[in-house]
Amino acid sequence: MIRERASLGQRANASIATLAMLAFATTTTACPPNEEILCGTTTENTGATCAADYKLCAGGTDRIDCKSVSGGVMCACIEDGMTKKSFPSNDACNVTPDTLKKRAAEGCGWTLEEK
Repeated sequence: MIRERASLGQRANASIATLAMLAFATTTTACPPNEEILCGTTTENTGATCAADYKLCAGGTDRIDCKSVSGGVMCACIEDGMTKKSFPSNDACNVTPDTLKKRAAEGCGWTLEEK
């Protein structure tokens, strides 16, 4: 009976350790809020308007959509189809895709990292 109790205790400890490791792995592999790992980028530039889609490895898409307004350009930060934030930019559509990504990171509060 003492052996049986010891083996039950060992199994319980092993189960707790397994659950703890699983919880740790789940929290460390998920993306922290506003930190996205990119699996692809698509950019569009048509005159005074421009946009970029950032395809997230974890699923979903972040998009920056910039349109000409009087006095400059207004960019919308779109996460999974919902506009979350907007910001003005003087030059968002007159820059390289990498610089547009930096404008999106600054204006939207995103950390966009390539995989």
